[in-house]
Amino acid sequence: AEGPLRDWTKLRAWAELTRFDASAGMLPISIDGPARVTFAEGVLNVERAEVHAGAAGISASGTFGTSGSAVSPGSRLTITASGDIGDVVAAVRATGLADPPVIGGAGPVSFTARLAGSVNAPILVADAAIGPATVAVPGAPLVTDLRVDAHLENDTIEVRNGFARYQGAEATFGGLVPLTWLGKVSGNSGTAGPARVSVRILNVTPAVLDPFLGPEALQDL
Repeated sequence: AEGPLRDWTKLRAWAELTRFDASAGMLPISIDGPARVTFAEGVLNVERAEVHAGAAGISASGTFGTSGSAVSPGSRLTITASGDIGDVVAAVRATGLADPPVIGGAGPVSFTARLAGSVNAPILVADAAIGPATVAVPGAPLVTDLRVDAHLENDTIEVRNGFARYQGAEATFGGLVPLTWLGKVSGNSGTAGPARVSVRILNVTPAVLDPFLGPEALQDL
């Protein structure tokens, strides 16, 4: 690396990591082949970076600038991740950044994020697909046949298709949820609007209502 430390945006740095083996808790982390990253003239360029966290795979490539003028129009950093839902939950929990309310699960998960703009005004667009999957949450029976197709843009999460089975009932759901509800937004947060959620449940059984109603109320159904 070289350049003035008082202004990190003018630094020039490069790195090539050919091997990396570590662990976060019980989760093994390794690099698949060399990872090449450069930073020059305010632009981060990831030529290739592929990481395995347990059985989950994460890759990144592209460019991202410290200012809007630093990169050419259309430039972006693309991050993809895929794996089993149980491995993804373990990887997220191992980072310490979040503690998902899930104690186990099985089924495919894929995620693609495209980051454009700059550090001061990031523009994030992402897509996620889950399922068919089985998910276990504390103190509740399994949620099965979970399928979710979601999209993130303009600081709003859109659940385009959602389906799940629980205790014999079938639920379809979808809607829009602004990131402001989660307390964090990116550079174009002004476009986020109100939340809209729709849920339809079929074949409701007493077992579905048990966590919400007492035994006497269930007997009256």
